[in-house]
Amino acid sequence: MKIAYVILLLIILAAIVGCATEDTEITPMSKTLRSKPVETVQETTETQPEETYTPPETTTKTTTTKTTTTTTTTEMTFEQEEAKAIEAAKAFVKSLDGYKNQQGRELEVMNSAKTGCEGCWVFDIRFVRDVLYYPEKTERINVHVSLKNWKMETYTFR
Repeated sequence: MKIAYVILLLIILAAIVGCATEDTEITPMSKTLRSKPVETVQETTETQPEETYTPPETTTKTTTTKTTTTTTTTEMTFEQEEAKAIEAAKAFVKSLDGYKNQQGRELEVMNSAKTGCEGCWVFDIRFVRDVLYYPEKTERINVHVSLKNWKMETYTFR
C-alpha cells in the first residue's frame, strides 16, 4: 500500500516538474495550471533573381525645365467667414426635430465667437416653438452650437 502512495506521489511530482519545464505557472493557492503563450518564429527565405548588367544605349542629351506655379487662395474676411458660419449654424438648428416638429420660429443668433481654426465657431441661438402637448403655449429655447471645419461638432439645449 505504501508503495502505491510513493508511486502516485512520484507521478504527481513528475507531472508538476514536466509542466514547469513547459513554461507553465503553478499557483499554490488555487492549484490551477496556466500556460504561458509560446512564441513561434518561422523563417522564410525568398530567392531573388540575379541582376544582369545591360550596357546603356546611346546617350541623349536631356534638358530639364522647372516651372513654378503659384496659386492664390482667396481668403475670406472676418465678416464673410462669420456670415458663412451663421448660415451653417442656422441651417443646422432648422434641421433639428425640436424646431421642425414644434413649429420653430423667430430664430436669432445671440452670441458668436471664432475659436481658433478656420471654420471653427461657437454660437448661442435662440428660437421660439410651440410646447409639445400644448400648442397654444410657446417656449423660448436656447441652443449652443459648435462648428468645426464648417460642420456641426456639438450642440446642447440650454
